[in-house]
Amino acid sequence: KGKDGFQYIFGDLSFVWAELFSGFSQYLILACVILMMLINWSAEAFKWQRITGSLQKLSFTESLKSVLAGLAVGFFVPNRVGEFAGKSLMLEKASFWKASVLAFYTSFAQLLTTGFWGLLALMFFSELLEGIIPFNLHYFSVAVFALIMIVLILVYFSLNRFTYIFKRLKRIYKQIDVLNQVRRSDKFYVLAFSFIRFIVFTSQYIILLALLEIKLPFSDAFLIISLMYLILMVLPTIALTELPARSALLFMLLSAWGELSNSGLPDALEVRVILASTLIWLINIAVPAIVGAFFIPGFSIFKRKAK
Repeated sequence: KGKDGFQYIFGDLSFVWAELFSGFSQYLILACVILMMLINWSAEAFKWQRITGSLQKLSFTESLKSVLAGLAVGFFVPNRVGEFAGKSLMLEKASFWKASVLAFYTSFAQLLTTGFWGLLALMFFSELLEGIIPFNLHYFSVAVFALIMIVLILVYFSLNRFTYIFKRLKRIYKQIDVLNQVRRSDKFYVLAFSFIRFIVFTSQYIILLALLEIKLPFSDAFLIISLMYLILMVLPTIALTELPARSALLFMLLSAWGELSNSGLPDALEVRVILASTLIWLINIAVPAIVGAFFIPGFSIFKRKAK
C-alpha cells in the first residue's frame, strides 16, 4: 500500500510538474514571480536603509546586502529571529546592539502587518479553523481583531516611550534609547513598506496557485493565505520546517474553503499546494539566504586566506 501511495503521489507530481511548464506563458509568469521576489527584498532594504539613517548612512546596495545577510543568519533560527543580528553585522561594530534594536522594530512592523491581514481574514473566515484549532472563534473574531490591532498599533507608535523603564539600567538603556531617534515619519515609512512586502509575497502565492490550476477569487485567496501566515507567525518553526508547515496549513485551509463554498478544487490538490509552497520557499527564502550568506562578514576570511 505504501509503495502504491508513493507511486500515486509521484504520478500526480509528474503530471502537475508537466502542467506547470507546459508553455511559454507559464515560464513568463514564473519569471514575474521571481521579479516580485526582488521587489519584496528591495522593499525590506528600503525599510532598513531608512531606519538605520540615524546610526550610519547606508546605500541601497549596502542595505540590501544587510537584509540578505540577516536572512541567511536567521535561516536556522526559530521564526528567523536571527535576522536581527544578521542585519546588524554589516554595520559598524559600535552600532551592533542599537542596530539589532532597530532590526527588531522593523520586524515588529512586519509582524503588525501580518497580524492586521491575518486577523482580518480570521474575522471573515473563522469557520475555516474548525478542525484545525480545537475551539470556535466565530463570536470572538471581531473583538479579537479590534483589541489586538489597537494594542499593537499603540505599541508600535509609542514603543520609544517605554524605554524610560530601563533608564536605571544604563547599559540596556544606552542601546534601546535609539528608538527615541526614530521619527514618526520613519514609523509610517517602515509600516508602509511592510504592507507593500506583504501584498507582494501574498500575491506571489496567489499567482502560483492559479498557475497550478487552484483558482479562487482573489479576495478569498488573499485572506486564506493571510490566515496561513497568521498561524505560522505563532508557530515555532525554522526555515527548513516552515515549508511542510506552510504546505499542511494551506492544504487544510483550501480544503475547508472548498467545502464551505461548495467550490470545486482540482485533483491532486495536496501535490499542487506542496509544489506552490516549495517554489515560494525556494524563490523567497532559500535562494536569497544562500546569496546572503556570502555577505556575512565572516565569509571575507576565506578571501583573505586565499591571498
